[in-house]
Amino acid sequence: MKNSRKTYRILAIFLAMALCVGLLAACNKDDGGSAGGGGAAGDGGGGAASSDRTSIRVGLVVPLTGEHSRFTISIRETAERSLNHMNEVLGGYDIGEYKGLPVEIIWGDSESNEGRAAEVADWLCTTQNIDVLVGSWAPPTFIPTGVAAERHGVPCFINTGPIEAYVAAGPFNWVFGAHFDLQTAYDETFEALNKDVATNKKIGLLFDNSHDGLAHTEAIIAAAKTYGYEVIDPGRFPQGTTDYTAILTSLKEAGADIVSTVNGTPGLITVWNTMQQLDYRPPVLMLHMGMHFTEDALSLGGEWGALGVSNHPQWALDMDYTSSLTGHTSAELNQFHIDATGTPPDLVIGWDQQIFDVLHEVFNNAASLDKEDLRQAFVNMDAETAYGRVKFENGYVKTPSILGQWVEDDRWGLAMVVTGAETEPQLHARAHIAMPWSK
Repeated sequence: MKNSRKTYRILAIFLAMALCVGLLAACNKDDGGSAGGGGAAGDGGGGAASSDRTSIRVGLVVPLTGEHSRFTISIRETAERSLNHMNEVLGGYDIGEYKGLPVEIIWGDSESNEGRAAEVADWLCTTQNIDVLVGSWAPPTFIPTGVAAERHGVPCFINTGPIEAYVAAGPFNWVFGAHFDLQTAYDETFEALNKDVATNKKIGLLFDNSHDGLAHTEAIIAAAKTYGYEVIDPGRFPQGTTDYTAILTSLKEAGADIVSTVNGTPGLITVWNTMQQLDYRPPVLMLHMGMHFTEDALSLGGEWGALGVSNHPQWALDMDYTSSLTGHTSAELNQFHIDATGTPPDLVIGWDQQIFDVLHEVFNNAASLDKEDLRQAFVNMDAETAYGRVKFENGYVKTPSILGQWVEDDRWGLAMVVTGAETEPQLHARAHIAMPWSK
């Protein structure tokens, strides 16, 4: 994946330069405050902690606003529940010379923007005396977060997004990642296609020129060749495109029975509406990135709505994992969300809980709050979390991967169910990936 690797490396260099330029603005802007524990402490860079410590400080960079904010609808809820367990139920952490230290979260909003994520991460590392930095939800947030942590020698955990992003932005010494593998994801896709639906084996690409779009392009072209599919590729379109008429017309004219796209939920809705206007009904519509939430799936209009649309939800309610921090199962975590909000299940909440499970393991096993001791706790980690076993090799761990499809549901209107699970054989497929009109 030479092109995507070059893209990530260029991004990393750009972000490193942007850190210096954006520092002043970042320091002067309110980034959401802190939650959980006591006041400021620590030295902000490498080395040992000060002796008047009142909390363990974690900088958490996520897209609370902007294009990717849909993914963080449960992050504050999960953080509150996890901090309560860390600080009230467990009574804090005995770490080095300190006894019963509570954990405090200092929030940073990346605004779904690479430059802003770099500023916020640098601000956390240089002015907020953090012990550990965390970045989550899509490469535009977690790549610059990791770059900042590496620059300042701060132990860092990043998750979500493809492994290819972590590898290309590295090498890292201070940054540890949990990510899905695009090769596994596309193996699941093509195996399900071969099993579930008859097509002409022409797959049309609708990918933009972002790092995600480029990485997915390389992965799907390689997989298509392996499985004997012809790729119809009209080329990458610019990020922020809002008119897909020409691209979808070309895919329809080329006779693509499968359309695959990487897009946020607003873009996916536009793609869907355009397909209906063109009366383009391919047997398979495969989404990546957006449309992980029932409310979003229900927002698709037309005769069928999102019924039959396939996606890679990556996490499922019936996965056989348990939070190492709270002991809650996948189903219980979602029930907390349903009870708290009255809304349908959150199919990404496992990623959020994994963050706090990993932090729990680090604080439970670190010899002290010295940055190197915290880093070693990451290196030595071997724990079961709400999103599978975390044991870092070469700095990262592959998360489980599943393929899913939106089907009718009596309670919520639509529900995402498993159609393929190469890494999760205990999850039996309960749907087929064909669209309703092709069955």
